[in-house]
Amino acid sequence: MTKPSRIILLLAGFLAPSALAAQVVQGAFVDPSSGQPIAGARAVLRDGSGRDVAAAGTGADGGFVVRAPAAGTYVLRVERIGYGLTETAPFALAAGETVRRRVVANARRIVLEAIVAESRSRCIPRPGSGPQTATVWEEARKVLGSARETGESGGYRYAVRRFARRLDAPGQTILHDSVTTAEVESGSPFVAVPLERLVRRGYVEPAGRSFLFHAPDARVLLSDQFQERHCFALVDGPNGLIGLSFEPVSTEKPDVRGILWLDRATAELRRLEYAYTQVPGMGQESGVAGGWMEFSRLPDGRWIVGRWTIRMPVVEATRVQRVDMQEVAIKTTLRLHLAGIREEGRSFGLRPTAHSAITACSASG
Repeated sequence: MTKPSRIILLLAGFLAPSALAAQVVQGAFVDPSSGQPIAGARAVLRDGSGRDVAAAGTGADGGFVVRAPAAGTYVLRVERIGYGLTETAPFALAAGETVRRRVVANARRIVLEAIVAESRSRCIPRPGSGPQTATVWEEARKVLGSARETGESGGYRYAVRRFARRLDAPGQTILHDSVTTAEVESGSPFVAVPLERLVRRGYVEPAGRSFLFHAPDARVLLSDQFQERHCFALVDGPNGLIGLSFEPVSTEKPDVRGILWLDRATAELRRLEYAYTQVPGMGQESGVAGGWMEFSRLPDGRWIVGRWTIRMPVVEATRVQRVDMQEVAIKTTLRLHLAGIREEGRSFGLRPTAHSAITACSASG
């Protein structure tokens, strides 16, 4: 290839449409009464088919920048915990264009204190199916959506405290205990295994002579697959909490049931508790298998899983041989038994970065 042809190719690369055509929606989210900026909101760009294609959080000045993947017609939705949904009219966004929008928050405030969780609430498919469950789910979804996007975008460095302990089979005596510290530069502090794997194999799967236990993260909880495979009901909780419980609609594979706990006064998602519905070899002792996670708000209003713990029974398989007198043969079977309990967990605190000052993210556990 001659030198002139190289120059032509380089110029073509610099002038490629993908490099030039950046579609941007830039704006600010403000209070309807005072006009003051609202930090910690989530601006979501939705295309003509109703699909969310891009999102960004609002900073201390209420500002946000959302980048569209292509030219087209979009709707901008801005959501904030405790506020009703704010949505703009559809607008066109041309290739390479920057559109500016000042979005005034919905004046309607979300009040969870007025929602009554009946003692025998019916478990209904998908959390948005009933009016009251939909209200609670929408507030939980805002935190979950923020936690998912924080993991994808990064921007913080976390100090991580890890613990692991081994207990005896009854779960009363600690046989081994260890604590280590580390740092996570970016990404989510807690990430589940791929959703396709959970759907295909379940939340408990064989691993040699024992089993692997998987927990749901924000990405899993928000997925259509999870919501279609679980039903939801409201639960009244202690200390000003209201819960959105979920349980699987099928017992075909090991799954999880649990409760998302929200603060009635602030509408913030505080905690997820879950348990495994099937643990091979556990019998009536399956209550020892489960976990919990707490959600923490970062200084810029985004959310992460600030602490989590998982409690896993150590189930071992032993080959047992017996004589079958009728068939006059020796048969081998597997006998599962509880050999102990393993606990693992993490807690996270913020380290200073070029983008943020040091602030406590959550208490160490």
